[in-house]
Amino acid sequence: MTLINEKHYFVESEKVVQIVKEKKEELQRQLPVQYRVGIAKDLIEGAKTPEEYRALKEQLKELEIEMKFDNGRIQAIPEEHQLKVAYNRVAEEEKLDEVLEKQKAALYTLVENFEKKLLPTLQNIAALEKRKLIGKKIDILLDGELIRNPQIFDAMGHANGLAFSGEEYRAKKAKDDASSLSVLLKQIATESAKPNGIKKPSIFKQLLGGNK
Repeated sequence: MTLINEKHYFVESEKVVQIVKEKKEELQRQLPVQYRVGIAKDLIEGAKTPEEYRALKEQLKELEIEMKFDNGRIQAIPEEHQLKVAYNRVAEEEKLDEVLEKQKAALYTLVENFEKKLLPTLQNIAALEKRKLIGKKIDILLDGELIRNPQIFDAMGHANGLAFSGEEYRAKKAKDDASSLSVLLKQIATESAKPNGIKKPSIFKQLLGGNK
């Protein structure tokens, strides 16, 4: 089974996420617009030439408009880039899904081999470990005695009580754990993608030829 380098997929979309992250950090570093308005007013009062005064006055006007409409929010991805980003996101997911389905098919084959070979082997080991108890019973009987009185615990009673093998238990538990793992692996190999609860952006309507 060939392993796939996951970093070969969603490369462009990952770049977009990084750009937006950096934009967020830059936004947090910016002074709130009301503070910039105050600074602009202070600079106007200290203007030395009419040209400087007019330039600062124009900046103040723009800042006051920004302050009027500013709510501390900007689009994470500018509208002019959204269609391209959305299209690329879909295309990159299609490429990833193609190799993902191949990997899941390969996983299913591995699980089938796992079930056919490993599980019976573990079961067989457990059975063989249990048979070793017969030898331990012989060890008890070789040095033991039989007593006519059934109320007295003798060598045969001791041998009959020897029914537990730690090795058998571990092999059985490994087989049970492997069976549970097999079920989980088959679910991974066969289940389809489930909704993640994130609503598709409205821009996706344009990809389908509809209106935004």
